[in-house]
Amino acid sequence: MASVVYHFNKQLLETGRVRLFDASHGVSAGEQRRDFVHVEDVVDMTLWCGETGAGLGILNCGTGVAATFNQVARAILEWHGRGSIEYIPFPSDLLGAYQSRTCADLGATRAAGYRGDFRPVAAGFVNISIVERVRQVYSTLYLGLLPFVLLRLWWRGRRNPAYRKRWLERLGRYPAPPNGQRPFWIHAVSVGEVAASAPLVKALRTNIRTSRTVHHHHAHRPRCGRANNSGRACVTPIFRTTWNSSSNAS
Repeated sequence: MASVVYHFNKQLLETGRVRLFDASHGVSAGEQRRDFVHVEDVVDMTLWCGETGAGLGILNCGTGVAATFNQVARAILEWHGRGSIEYIPFPSDLLGAYQSRTCADLGATRAAGYRGDFRPVAAGFVNISIVERVRQVYSTLYLGLLPFVLLRLWWRGRRNPAYRKRWLERLGRYPAPPNGQRPFWIHAVSVGEVAASAPLVKALRTNIRTSRTVHHHHAHRPRCGRANNSGRACVTPIFRTTWNSSSNAS
């Protein structure tokens, strides 16, 4: 289940709007509340629990402050510098199963000795902003160097012609799964790892009855395909992975 922030951000990028529930359960539109906790704070508390030792019991991990969905949506709009909020009717099938407010009770957590601070919603977006800008710089540099990477692969293909094949896979373009089936992706760097994953693939096919697995690997050797007893062996993409129904990567 993806986070609310992910869904809101995706909605804004695709439609220019963030959709929130209208008034319900005695609260105004978008004023339903949740305790949104930053993943780094969760990691910090988890490490503290491991260092402190056993016998702590069940502890809540959260900020102890319930923020509204309006606050989260506005933080996303402010970060992007554009967009609007759209309030949609509350789904009737959720009326009897929805909580308008949830918030972590940190009483036992503090009593156990944890004194770490938890970021408020707005502070979390500062970190996201920094990470996003670093990612944009990295992506720009990588795209600029991509022609040279492809030239290097072509050069290496003088001795091993396999490097001059499967270009679409190198660019993250794979044939669409049959009938829209979602495959299991297995990333195995070496020929040995591909071979070692064979029991896992066999178990997946037996217990989950999946008919398609995809192996990612770096090796351009025929035995890599032979080591992969079932499913499809694909080259790890240079940049990104997307399904493309029109591609015919071999």
